Amino acid sequence: MRKSYLNMLKLICIVILIPFHALLMYNNFGEGKYVIGVSSDTASLALMIIDPWYMKLMFVISGIAARYSLDRRSGKDYVFERFLRVGLPFLIGMLLLIPFMAYIGSITNTSYDGGYFAHYKVFFSGYSSFNSWDGKYSTAHLWFLEYLLIISLVVLPLYFLCKKYPKFFGWSAWPMPTILLLGVVQAASVDLIAANNYVSFSQCFFLFLIGKFVIAHEEVQAKLEKNRFWLSFWAIILLTVYLTTLILNANIFKGNDLLISWAKLSYAYVALLALIGQGRRYLNTQNKFLIYASNGSLLIFIFHYPVLVAVAFVFMPLIDSAPLQFIAINIVAFILTFFIAEIVRATPFVRTLFGMKRAR
Repeated sequence: MRKSYLNMLKLICIVILIPFHALLMYNNFGEGKYVIGVSSDTASLALMIIDPWYMKLMFVISGIAARYSLDRRSGKDYVFERFLRVGLPFLIGMLLLIPFMAYIGSITNTSYDGGYFAHYKVFFSGYSSFNSWDGKYSTAHLWFLEYLLIISLVVLPLYFLCKKYPKFFGWSAWPMPTILLLGVVQAASVDLIAANNYVSFSQCFFLFLIGKFVIAHEEVQAKLEKNRFWLSFWAIILLTVYLTTLILNANIFKGNDLLISWAKLSYAYVALLALIGQGRRYLNTQNKFLIYASNGSLLIFIFHYPVLVAVAFVFMPLIDSAPLQFIAINIVAFILTFFIAEIVRATPFVRTLFGMKRAR
């Protein structure tokens, strides 16, 4: 049961990653950088607005897609498909793409002057938690694939339990207040398992569950569409509260303060519900180009960051103006990312390595 608006929302989230990760090079809140740009309040503000919801929405959409996938295939086929579509690209990316980003990070941050292949020894010599700015091992942006694979497999028995006892677990008439209250559960789960000190595994797990067992129901999606105006209104209000708490607490982005954390999490949850409601209303497109692009969104996700890092590493020293740097880097990175994705897509064996199905 494919729904084009969900694919469009996923494509939007993935395309946003290019300017988002470009903005990270200009942050002023202490986040490490593969390539160092001038610190910018404007860039940091944009990051604060986008960061809370865009990857969280990806986990909800992934949960919905997992439900649709399991409704038409066996558990065995689903597990095989997850390893092929998520696990294999993760492994290939960890061997070929993340070490390249770490190599650039080493040159930028540690004045590394050795060879590229020699840097693999540096890469595997230590763990860098979330990103490889210092050249050490990390999953970088591929943390999403790592989490998605683990969560997809862990949740599988629960799906079959629900299928076996639909009277107890197959409830589809979720009232809107209960859907909103589920946001409290996922918010409260944030500190349970924060595996990489940046993204909470437990929060992603609960968001996947909400997508798979709640929002996957047509009745729930219809309610989100019906309430899209009020959800959007409250998302804006909560964003204002979140930004205000940041300014008043002078604790930009880190969200260590309890009030900041809950303001951020509330904004993120209501925003993703609003986006699903708005998407169902306006993004059920049959545009062939957008459908084609959404089918290749995984490739865009995998390649965008190493391409962006390479482009920034070359272009940033050549352009003095930070705004012009940002524009040039984004334009070139967009073009090269889509170009590389098309080459991979057109190459039978390589496309399989990066999670694409065989061309028909």
